[in-house]
Amino acid sequence: WQTLDLGGLTTHVYTPASQSPIGEGRGLMMVLHGCSQTATTLRDNGNFEPGAEAFGMVIAVPAVPGGGVLAGCWNYYGGMTDAETLSVIAAAEELSIDPGLGIDPNQVYLAGFSSGGGESLVAACSAPDLFAGVAVIAGPSLGTEAIDVFAVPAGLDAPTLAQHCTMLAGPAVTAFSTHLAITMADTSDFSVSQDYAPLN
Repeated sequence: WQTLDLGGLTTHVYTPASQSPIGEGRGLMMVLHGCSQTATTLRDNGNFEPGAEAFGMVIAVPAVPGGGVLAGCWNYYGGMTDAETLSVIAAAEELSIDPGLGIDPNQVYLAGFSSGGGESLVAACSAPDLFAGVAVIAGPSLGTEAIDVFAVPAGLDAPTLAQHCTMLAGPAVTAFSTHLAITMADTSDFSVSQDYAPLN
């Protein structure tokens, strides 16, 4: 592990000795922590190293800047022009072109927990030409606010979310044709409404 300033984010980066078994070079997985969690805690307890070595995957765990908007949360409701989203994208771009890491540009992924999952959706929809896929773990949906975390707002549906994501992508929308996505929620997790998982 090393700690770097990337895109204005303090980011913990694990570089495996291995290469990816597919493509060329290594993959990259950026992982965004949730509310009331820190990047350091996620780094120390995420058990990333075995998977990183097995799959030749660089792991990057950035800290939300300035302590977050509320309880250490990412500002996932800010949209593409939000400074945090631009920083996440910039950090991924910086890592992707670092010659010492040898990142395969077709294997750049983004994952997040809770508010980090919401932010992952915003960043992945905003830069589908950079991110090959996204994973949302117990995260809210695009276009929701902090007050919506416990219940899906009335009228919010999958077509509306897809339209919002397409709008964020702009001219890069064609990149979605090769995207991978996964979303999940644990039935014992009541911090974020489990109803967001099927929508996401």
